[in-house]
Amino acid sequence: MKRAFLTAMFFIAISLSSFAQISGTVTDKNGDCIPFANVILLQNDSLIVTGTITDENGKFDFSDTQNANSIKITCIGYSDYLQKITGNEKTITAVLDESDISLSEIVVTGRRQLTQIKNGAMVTTVENTLLSKEGSAEDVLSKMPGVMKKGNDIEVFGRGTPEIYINSRKVQSKDELSQLNSENIKNVQVIRNPGAKYSAETKAVIIITTIDNVGEGFSFDVKNKHIAGHYYSTENQLNLNYRKNKLDIFTNFSMDYSKEKGGPNYQQTTFSETIWKFNTIDNNSFSDSYEYMAKGGFNYQFNENHSFGAFYQYDADDSNLHSFSDFNVTNNDLPYDFSKMINVDHDKTNPKNSSNFYYNGQVGDLGIDFNFDYMSSTNKNNTSGQENSNTFGLRDVNSLSKCNRQLLAEKLVLSYPVFGGNIDLGSEYTNSYSKETYNNTEGYISDSDIKVRENNNAFFTEYSLAINENIEISAGVRYEHIDFDYYIFGEKSADKTYNEFFPSFSFSAPLGDVDISLSYSGKTQRPTYYQLSSNVSYNDRYSYSCGNPMLKPSKSNDFEFQAVYQFVYFQGVYSIVKDPVLNFSKVYANDSKVKIITFENFNKITQYQLILGCQPSAGIWSATFNAGIYGQKFKVDYRGEQKNMDSPFALIQFYNNFELSKDWIISLDLDYTGKGNYENVELKPIFKADFSIQKSFFDNTFDVKLAVEDIFNKSAQKLDFYNEDIFIHQTDLSETRFVSLTFKYRFNPASSKYKGTGAGNDEKERM
Repeated sequence: MKRAFLTAMFFIAISLSSFAQISGTVTDKNGDCIPFANVILLQNDSLIVTGTITDENGKFDFSDTQNANSIKITCIGYSDYLQKITGNEKTITAVLDESDISLSEIVVTGRRQLTQIKNGAMVTTVENTLLSKEGSAEDVLSKMPGVMKKGNDIEVFGRGTPEIYINSRKVQSKDELSQLNSENIKNVQVIRNPGAKYSAETKAVIIITTIDNVGEGFSFDVKNKHIAGHYYSTENQLNLNYRKNKLDIFTNFSMDYSKEKGGPNYQQTTFSETIWKFNTIDNNSFSDSYEYMAKGGFNYQFNENHSFGAFYQYDADDSNLHSFSDFNVTNNDLPYDFSKMINVDHDKTNPKNSSNFYYNGQVGDLGIDFNFDYMSSTNKNNTSGQENSNTFGLRDVNSLSKCNRQLLAEKLVLSYPVFGGNIDLGSEYTNSYSKETYNNTEGYISDSDIKVRENNNAFFTEYSLAINENIEISAGVRYEHIDFDYYIFGEKSADKTYNEFFPSFSFSAPLGDVDISLSYSGKTQRPTYYQLSSNVSYNDRYSYSCGNPMLKPSKSNDFEFQAVYQFVYFQGVYSIVKDPVLNFSKVYANDSKVKIITFENFNKITQYQLILGCQPSAGIWSATFNAGIYGQKFKVDYRGEQKNMDSPFALIQFYNNFELSKDWIISLDLDYTGKGNYENVELKPIFKADFSIQKSFFDNTFDVKLAVEDIFNKSAQKLDFYNEDIFIHQTDLSETRFVSLTFKYRFNPASSKYKGTGAGNDEKERM
C-alpha cells in the first residue's frame, strides 16, 4: 500500500504542471450519458482547432482552448450541438436531442452502420437495433465482428480468450454475461490489440457499455435454465440489488448442476526401436458436477466525481469423472496387452475466495482509478482406479493431490489531459503463491511437493490524442519486472528474473468512406501454474502427465489492420511468436512403451488471421456473416525430419435473427471450421447448427427461450497430433447436442454503478 501511495504522489506531482482545461459531459434528454460522441473546438465556427471523443461515461476534456470560440458535438442518431465559448467556461453540460431524420432513415432502409472504429477498437451499437433482442450479453457477444462462442467460452478470432468488462467492471464469471439482458446494452467495444494499461498477457479486450437505468429501490432478476442431452443439467441464478440515493447494495447467487456423457478416444503410435500402438476400443465416460457462487458488495457514489466500493465472492465446485475404458496394445503389430480400466476422479475446490476494493475519482483535472484484489483457493483431487491387464494382472491405483493458491494485487491508474490529448500513468503489482502436493498410494509414481512464489511489478504510460474529429492516435509502453522462485520439497530448484518492455501503438483515420486503423503491440504469454507443475500424474499404465518448471514465457509482436465500410468490415493480424509453449509427448524413463504428456518451448511460430464480415439487415431479418482464415508457418520434429504444419484452415459463420410480431424472435446460427494446422496439431472439419425461438411477456420483463445446440451432432472435434516419435489421433466423444429451455424474469431493472476494474486479472487466469 505504501508503494501505491508513493506512486500516486509521484504522478500527481508531474500532472500538476499541466494546463487548464474545458471539460464537460454529453447526455441525452433523459440524462443518460452518450459515449463516443465527437467533440471539436472551432475557431470562427468553421476552422477545426482540435477534437476528441467522449469516454464511456460521456465525459470529455481539453487541456487548452487554443483560441477556439465555439464547441461542436455530433453523434449518430442525435442532432448536432453548437455552443459559443468565451474563455470563462470551466465545465459544459451538453444535452443532445434525438434526430428524427436519422431514426427514420434507420427504419426505412435498415442500413444503419452498426460498427465503427474508435481509437483502434471496433464499436458496435446494440441499443435500438435487433441485437438488443438477442436475449443476454453472452448472445450479443457471439454476434460481434470477429468474436465467436466456442463451447461455453467467448473467443476473439485469432486472439484467444479476451478480458471482458461490463462498463468499468471486470467480468469474473460467464454467469455475469448471461445475467445481463441485451436490452440493457448500449454498445460493445472489441479491442484486438490492447494498449499498455492492460497486462502484457492480455491479447484482446471486450468492453460492454450499458444503458444507465437510474431507477431506485429494490430490483432483482432470476434465471432458470434446463438442459437435456444424454443426461439432465440445470443452471439457476438470482441477482438482488437495492439502490437508494448514493448507495448501491447488491448480492448474486448461482447454483449449477451438470451431467454429461463422453470423453476422448485415443489411437497412439510410438516409433522407437519397435512400433508401439495403443488403441482405445471403448470409452464409456460421464461427468457430473455442482458449482455454487455467492457474491455480495456495495457501491457508494459521493458525487459524480468520487465513488468507492467493494465485494466479496465465494465459489465452490465438486465434480466427478467416471471413466470406463478398454484398450489394447500391440508391438510391431503383434498383440501385447489388453486392459480394462475403471476410474473415478473426484475434484473439489472449496473454498475459492475473491474480493475487490476500488476507488474511482476526479480531483480537478486528475482522474484516479485504484483497485486492490485478493484471491485464495483450496483444491483437492482424489483418484481411485482399477486396471485389469491380460499381461500384468489386476492392480489398484489411488492418488491424492492438494493445491493451495493465494494472490494479492493492486493497480493504480492516473489520467490527465495533456496537449489536447490524455495521458494515463500507472502501476500494477501482483504477489502470487502456489503449493501443490501429490501422493500415489501404491508408489507407482514418486510423491511430490512443489511451491511457487512470484512477484510482478509493472509500470506503464499511454498517451491518446484526437488530432481532429476523425483522426486518433495512441502510443504507450509497459515495463514488467518479475521474480519467480520454484521449490521442490522446500529446496529452491529454479530462480528466474525477467525485465521486459512492451510497447504499443495505434492509429485510426478515415480513408474516404472507409474507417481504418493500424496497431502494433508487444505481448507475452506466461505458462500457467498447471503447465509449470512438475507433479507427475498417473493416467494409466502406459501414460503419465506433468508440467515443466523450466518453461520460458513466450513473446509476440502483433500487427493489426482493421477497416469498416458501412456494414462491411475487415480484420487482419500478423504475429511473430517466439518460444511458444505447446503440448509435447515423450518416452518416460527410457521405457519406450510409456509416454509422458507435458509442455515444451518451441522455437518460433509465425501466424496470420484474416476475417471479412458484414452485418446486413432488412425488415424483420438481421444477420452477421464472417469468413475467416487462420494460417501459420511452423515446423515440428517428427520421426527424424521436420514436418511442415503450414496448412491454413477456414472459418465461416452465418448468424440469422428474425424479429416477428408480438415479441417473437427466431435465430438460426451456422458455424463451419475447415481442415488445417494449429500449432503442432492438424484439425479435422467440424460443422455446427444452432436454432432458438424466444418470446417476451409482460412488457419484456419475462422471457422464455427454447434452443437446440448442434442440431446435426457434427461439432465433436477430431485431431491429429505430431511430436518427435509420437503420433496421436484423438476423437472427442463428448456430447455436443443439447435442448434447453430458459426462463428469465426482471423486476425494476437497474444497471450496476460498480466501477472496480480489478487488479492482477491475468495472474488470476494463470492460477
